[in-house]
Amino acid sequence: MPTIVVANGKGGSGKSTTALVLAQQLAEQVPITIIDADPNEPITFWYGGGYVGIPSNFEVVTNDSERTIIDEIDEATRRSHFVIVDLEGIGSRRTSFAISRADLVLVPTQKQRLDAEMACKVVEEIALEGRAQRRVIPFALAFTRTRVVAESRTARRIAAGIRKNKLVAVVPVELHDRDAFGAMWDLGLMLKDIEAETVTNIKAAVENARGFTQAVVDIISEERAVA
Repeated sequence: MPTIVVANGKGGSGKSTTALVLAQQLAEQVPITIIDADPNEPITFWYGGGYVGIPSNFEVVTNDSERTIIDEIDEATRRSHFVIVDLEGIGSRRTSFAISRADLVLVPTQKQRLDAEMACKVVEEIALEGRAQRRVIPFALAFTRTRVVAESRTARRIAAGIRKNKLVAVVPVELHDRDAFGAMWDLGLMLKDIEAETVTNIKAAVENARGFTQAVVDIISEERAVA
C-alpha cells in the first residue's frame, strides 16, 4: 500500500500539519497508519490527548530509532491502505531509510526564500537516495500555510518560479493558513469534529483539506500508472 513520506528540515513549514491533515482525510475512507518520526512527537502528543473521536482505523506509531523505522513502515503497509511518515529534518539515516520506502515524498514549503532553499535540499536528498536504491523516488512540493486572499507579490513570484521548473512536481491544491488547522492541534480534535462556533470558517478548511488530499492521491495514482 502507498507510503507517503512528509519531509522538510525547516521549522514552520507545515510538515506535521500536512501529515495530520492527510491522515485524517484518508481515514474517513480507509485504514491508515501515521508514523511519527519527528523527535518532538507532535502527532503522538495529539493522539494521546484523550480524544475519543479518533476512528478505529486511525493508527499512530511513534518511531524513536533509525534501527526500527524500515520495519515499522513495512509492517504498517501490510495492515493499512496508506502509511504516512512525519519525518524529522533531512540529513539523518532515519530520513534516508524512510525516503527509501516512499511511494511519494511530500515536501511542504511556504512561499518564502528560506523555505524554498530548504525544499531544494530535500529534493537533492531524495535524488541521492533514489540513486542508492536504483529507482526514481517520486516527490512533490506542497505549498502550505498560504494566504487565501491578499497574497504578497513576493509569495507569488517564488511560487511561479518553482512551478515553471519542469523537473519539480507541485501539488496543485495548496494547504491554506486556516484557523481550523491550528485549532486541530490546540483542541486535540479531528478536523471534522471542530464546531463551527469555535473557529473561523470550518467548512472552507474541511473543503481545502479534502481537495488537497485528493490531489495527493491523484499524484500517487498517476505515478503508479506510469510505473
